[in-house]
Amino acid sequence: QNVLLARYDRRLCRHLQNENVLPQMYLQRWLRVLFLRELPMPQCMLLWDAIFADYAVHHTLQSLVPHLAVARIIQMRNSLLGKDFNQCITQLQRGPESADGVDISALLRAALERRYGDADRLFGFLSSASAPRSPEFLRRAMDSLRHPSGATPAFPSASSSAAASSL
Repeated sequence: QNVLLARYDRRLCRHLQNENVLPQMYLQRWLRVLFLRELPMPQCMLLWDAIFADYAVHHTLQSLVPHLAVARIIQMRNSLLGKDFNQCITQLQRGPESADGVDISALLRAALERRYGDADRLFGFLSSASAPRSPEFLRRAMDSLRHPSGATPAFPSASSSAAASSL
């Protein structure tokens, strides 16, 4: 986790290391129930759609999940920098009641862009309230991200009004 965080935010990674805030002190809690303790259920469900879509293609939860964790840490950047060990751990382990201000769209977009370099098509699909969620449909969605020059995507673009209004 430190390697991935250092790639995207060296200053924040260095601060957490200097304060001895180790990833296992908060990530185990986050990942044990896939962010459910830290985020409200509706937000988690959107993240889970992306996680399972990624799993349908790569057959491992190791692909997107670390990028979601890093995106969440970077979202919390301003509340972590300049804080001591106890303040950082407290912030990293806050529950859903304190997560109402979490921009789940930005979190998911950041993780998908870091993972695939292009989040727009999958993000539009995931944010569409009417999108079917069958494993085959999710697999095709992820495949089209891996092969952007292929056929027309099987899901709506992020610019569609339905996708924009559902967030």
